[in-house]
Amino acid sequence: MRKEQQADGLYNYDSTEIPKSDRIPKLVENLYAKMPEIESARAILITESYRQTENEPMVIRRAKAFAHILENIPIVIRDLELIVGSTTIAPRGCQTYPEFSYEWLEAEFDTVETRSADPFYISEKTKQELKEANAYWKGKTTSELATSYMEPETLLAMEHNIFTPGNYFYNGVGHVTVKYGEVLAIGFSGIKAKAQAELDKLCLADGDIRRSPVSGGSDDQL
Repeated sequence: MRKEQQADGLYNYDSTEIPKSDRIPKLVENLYAKMPEIESARAILITESYRQTENEPMVIRRAKAFAHILENIPIVIRDLELIVGSTTIAPRGCQTYPEFSYEWLEAEFDTVETRSADPFYISEKTKQELKEANAYWKGKTTSELATSYMEPETLLAMEHNIFTPGNYFYNGVGHVTVKYGEVLAIGFSGIKAKAQAELDKLCLADGDIRRSPVSGGSDDQL
């Protein structure tokens, strides 16, 4: 679907169907051929990294964990794909985010496959791997930290379903759209080069904190 902005600021949408090759329906068919599956690779990898970086600054721990995931998560290139790359082995799978929360998922391990809304398959092997990884995060999750900041009245209101923080309280934040146009135009190496060019322009000696005016009416820069 294409959209064009009109003079009055509103958008005019063109819903003309775009012809598809035979490849696309086959990809869709493969995507929905099986039930979505819960996987453990990310949980294992992020836990490995955090175990190795105890007592380091949190920003460094996050960076090292991200790098550890990217360097070790299984790489999958599926039949008929032209744009490749996925966080899961299964065509329709999901990873877990124990650093945000995990207890609610563990409580559903034996029922998640048969629940009426959003059922997911999870193997016994994955259940065990997630339990082992999750054990590290007891008392360290984002949801536990957020809970510690909340007033008793807030927690009571949440308990009675008056309101809920929703997925942002329990899971990794999603709804992120990659700038695919730029990725296709210059590739990831091009994006890396742009970032490096910006870093090269930095001068750590240039402070942006200014002191109060001194004699002579000039400003000294720290």
